[in-house]
Amino acid sequence: MDEAQRSILQVSQFKLLILNLLQAMTHLKIILLLFVTVVFATADAIAGLSDPRLDQDRELPVNVTADQLQYSDSNDILTAEGNVLITQGTRSIKADTIRINLVTNETEARGNVLLTQDGDTIACESFTINLDTQVGVVHQAKIFIKDENLHISGRDVQKTGLNTYKVHDGTITTCDADNPPWRIDAAEIDVEVEGYAVARHPLFRVKSVPVMYLPALIVPVKLKRQTGFLIPEVGHSNRSGFLLDNSFFWAINNQSDATFWLDTATKRGFGTGLEYRVKLAEQTDAKLYGYFADETNRYQDDRYRNILDREDQRYYVNFEGQHYFDADTYLKADVSQISDRQFYYDYKSVVQRSKGVVDRSGSRNYDKEESTVFLNKNFEKSNLLVNMNWYRNLRNSDDRIIQNQLDDETVQTLPQVLYSSMLQPVTHTPLFYQLEAGYDNFWRESGQRSQRLTMYPQLAMPMLFGSWLRFKPKAGMRGVQFFGLNRSDDNERNDVFPTVDANLATSFARVFNLEGQRLKKLRHIIEPGLEYAYVADDEQSNFPDFDRPDNYYRRHWAGYYLQNRFTALMHDAPGELTEHEIGYVKVGQLFNFTQPRQGLYYKGDRDTTSSDIFSELRLDMHRSFYFKAKAYYDNYDQRLRRYNLMGRLSGSRNDFISLEYRYWRELYDYLECRTYFNVTSWLALFANTRYDFYDYDDNGPPGPPDPPDRNNYDELIDSEFGIEYHSQCWGLRFWYETEGSTPDTRSDSSVRAMFFIKGFGDRTFF
Repeated sequence: MDEAQRSILQVSQFKLLILNLLQAMTHLKIILLLFVTVVFATADAIAGLSDPRLDQDRELPVNVTADQLQYSDSNDILTAEGNVLITQGTRSIKADTIRINLVTNETEARGNVLLTQDGDTIACESFTINLDTQVGVVHQAKIFIKDENLHISGRDVQKTGLNTYKVHDGTITTCDADNPPWRIDAAEIDVEVEGYAVARHPLFRVKSVPVMYLPALIVPVKLKRQTGFLIPEVGHSNRSGFLLDNSFFWAINNQSDATFWLDTATKRGFGTGLEYRVKLAEQTDAKLYGYFADETNRYQDDRYRNILDREDQRYYVNFEGQHYFDADTYLKADVSQISDRQFYYDYKSVVQRSKGVVDRSGSRNYDKEESTVFLNKNFEKSNLLVNMNWYRNLRNSDDRIIQNQLDDETVQTLPQVLYSSMLQPVTHTPLFYQLEAGYDNFWRESGQRSQRLTMYPQLAMPMLFGSWLRFKPKAGMRGVQFFGLNRSDDNERNDVFPTVDANLATSFARVFNLEGQRLKKLRHIIEPGLEYAYVADDEQSNFPDFDRPDNYYRRHWAGYYLQNRFTALMHDAPGELTEHEIGYVKVGQLFNFTQPRQGLYYKGDRDTTSSDIFSELRLDMHRSFYFKAKAYYDNYDQRLRRYNLMGRLSGSRNDFISLEYRYWRELYDYLECRTYFNVTSWLALFANTRYDFYDYDDNGPPGPPDPPDRNNYDELIDSEFGIEYHSQCWGLRFWYETEGSTPDTRSDSSVRAMFFIKGFGDRTFF
């Protein structure tokens, strides 16, 4: 062989060696990729931890370290030995040895095995599993699910399917301690991920002491909504007797769920409720709530001074729903029906369930029951609203004939169509135009009915004098036309209301550079202004008496106001600079050229030339403190006519105290207080109370006539006071409730208690 041939042969051999090396490296990469894939599949299969929230981990790089990594061609066994650690994102596997048969997919891990994923863990001595059949056994397992703080341990955890397990000699608890405050022991537990853990013949222990045996215990093992019994409430009431309020939550599917209530009371009787919620599409949802109570005669005689229109069987039905056709077009409904006028007060906690309110002392009687269905369409510079409203008068009367007459004569608006536009410029002029138009169909069971058309075009000419004085005059002509009136009625069928409005205002601003640690700048804006309003017409005594909107009444007044706004530039929690309004103050008053019929004037007032002095204050200077106040001062009697005060102070441990005081001379005078205070890290006190200062002896109760035994009822007092113990994994709540008497009801008081286990989604499943 000559030298040239030998050179060609060496080059070819070198190329073949490089090719073999590349093939070997490629084979090693394939083996390594396969190893990582099956091991992480093993982790998911064992732990049941393949959470959709963590799918992004699968796209991250994989790191594998071990003292030795071997592959046997003879039996296709892949082995990693010595401090094996595999990580990918939030997932990791540790073990002394991991061995995988690439033919049968039998996988085995031994020695200090630990599987973790985003805080969830499985620790065990060893596990074996077949990746094809998803069947295997974990020995001496300790499982921790972070979201529910759920600890499950067992001598052997047998994987019986893709998402099913059987735990032998197992325990369940949500406490972290080695000797937990409570735990449940069971010889056998069947677990289905995104299903339930069923413990057979479990024993409930408190600090290792057996407390209660149960034939079976069902615990949800899922991150989604959980079907099961909600925490019951037990108690005793003077009027109702022994109480047990129980409920059941049903997670029907991903689009709907339901809650069932069964409230029992030895004296009052039974009450049953249902709330069904469904989300038909991303922009469509609905809720149906209903409650039925069957009161005993004994309870009615003991509870009510005056039965009024109450029956033994009482009910409440409410439907709420909405559908968005697009971002600017939507249909909404809120429809209610009650059995009697007193239901909202007698069963205020039941009504609050449907509204998601938990404050038992914050609901009082309503003047009317209102239902509405409306379609709204937003255009670029205008709005169209089609509204259907119907009402039921809830004012009490001893005479049921009068009550029925009130219902029959209550005017319903079926339907109402309203169109309104924003101020828009008139081309090549300094003018702006605005249009309001409407159609109302007034219907009632008995009495006059009619339809009304309104048209209200307006012109405005905003002006700016210099750079500091703003003047905005606006004039309009409101036209009204009625149709369908009885010919025998001496009613006007049309009229025109000329209107003039004007606003003259300016503003002064100053910025203070504070450069504090959190507060950097403070801006103060002072805005004084003058207002003028004129509506030409008399009292409309010949118009049909369907409704009397404020803007139909005769008005001719001028007024002043002074606004102060305080805005701060400060660092928020993430450390970014943001602007917050921390204070607002407004004071004003109106002066009349003719006596008005509406506005800041009330029936029975003297023929005054000036209104009450009105004021408003808001303070929001710190995230833990908020205060708001409104007041109306009668400058003729030189005393306050009405005022509202509301403040809230919050702490760092969910502590808060909230106070609200409302006063309206000769109408109401009451104080509401709510507070929750953590005395220690494990003990809290809470209170909700409402006290009525109104003097019924001097003024008589508002609304219904005085009952014969009016002097036998106290001031209206609604309150609850309680204490709550909460540890890391369980809690106990006791509270005392009172309901003040009214002209037709007697006072009541009750004691209630509730036990809850944290980590079970505030639900028990005994």
